[in-house]
Amino acid sequence: MKIFITGKPGSGKTTLIKEVLKILQGISVCGFYTEEIREGGERKGFKVITLMTKKEGLLAHTEFDKKFSVGKYGVALYGFERIISDEFEKGDSASLYVIDEVGPMECFSQKFVKIVEDILYGNSRVIGTVKLKWSGLMEKVRNSPSVKLFHLTEKNRNQILSEIIRILKKEYEGIY
Repeated sequence: MKIFITGKPGSGKTTLIKEVLKILQGISVCGFYTEEIREGGERKGFKVITLMTKKEGLLAHTEFDKKFSVGKYGVALYGFERIISDEFEKGDSASLYVIDEVGPMECFSQKFVKIVEDILYGNSRVIGTVKLKWSGLMEKVRNSPSVKLFHLTEKNRNQILSEIIRILKKEYEGIY
């Protein structure tokens, strides 16, 4: 069971992931979601919040070195790799892996790419988000025959949430 959500920026992909996690408490989750960092009403960067180890780390910021960058954001590659390595080492076959998001910032990390490919081609359960347009790993995820891909819009958000909850409850039958 591999579910990925795609859609335009601001369509609510991360919000949907958080809703799923609230509804499905009681299952073992491993992974992360991202949040914007805002200063004075302006988006300045992104942070990563892990679900099993309960750690936070910076992913990108406008004030970071631009050696690895997407748009105006410099990516904190080594900090990101450290926090996700610690997190994904804790997961097991019973875990629902949460990956928010498979995007260009995250894909600078070869460790991240390997983690996602292992999960994608293995027997793990996963729910994640993937950038709508880009190539490389993002395209592999969107086109993988093992992935059920949902395209999120404002109009279909509740319908998709209901469908994902239905799929996950069936997958974790006995817990719900």
